[in-house]
Amino acid sequence: MSEAFLGYLPAMGALLLFTTSILVTKVASSRIDLGLGFLIATSTNVVFSSLALAVQPGFWPDGLLWNAQAFRRFAAAGAFTTYLGRWVFYE
Repeated sequence: MSEAFLGYLPAMGALLLFTTSILVTKVASSRIDLGLGFLIATSTNVVFSSLALAVQPGFWPDGLLWNAQAFRRFAAAGAFTTYLGRWVFYE
């Protein structure tokens, strides 16, 4: 597989998961308390992220390298997409 395809594959997976979460949220919002829903969503995110972090080193046998510029860009993207994106989406 080409490196470009391997870059698009996680992006397509993230888009599919985001779409699924929107649909599930729409159905569940009328059936569950907001506080409990937030707790479930947060717990699910933490568990999934922990599993992804545990599996990730297996893909890089040489180990993971720290890149400060990539981290700053990732943090900025998270702030814009997670906070501002969802605020605009639900507004």
